[in-house]
Amino acid sequence: ASRYEHFIIGLRLSGLRMEEAERLDWEVGPVKLDLDGARHPRILLGVAGHKGRRQEILPITPDFAEFLRQTPKSERRGRVFKVGRKARCVVAAIGRASGVVISEIDGVQTFVSAKHLRKTFATFWSYRVRPIILQRLMRHKDIKTTLKYYVAQEADDIGDELLRAY
Repeated sequence: ASRYEHFIIGLRLSGLRMEEAERLDWEVGPVKLDLDGARHPRILLGVAGHKGRRQEILPITPDFAEFLRQTPKSERRGRVFKVGRKARCVVAAIGRASGVVISEIDGVQTFVSAKHLRKTFATFWSYRVRPIILQRLMRHKDIKTTLKYYVAQEADDIGDELLRAY
């Protein structure tokens, strides 16, 4: 259970897609961490690790870097998240068991899932960074995707921002 708790927290803090998080490695592979080799922590996405089949250097957020640094250096080998091949199913089962309902349409409930953790990440950062930066964090080819699907700001939040700007 603790490794899945670690995984779910990592999903929330990273904004990684499930497949990327499952493959995230401390040292090698198509989705590799670089915590200390550059000015800022980052993830190196190889062609095989990127949904768009291209190489990319992904800056990571300070809170995710801090979370990763909680792992002792002596344990920073292999996959970052020690979850099995059925991680998606386990995370979905945890979402159902949590009882956190995201939506309900015609009596069918949708429970929190990895996709919702990614959306939570995007919404959190949408209040803190410019849209172009959020697009980069989400690795979207088109900024319209970022704005349409991952930036959900409530009327009260918009009102608060308008008041601050005024």
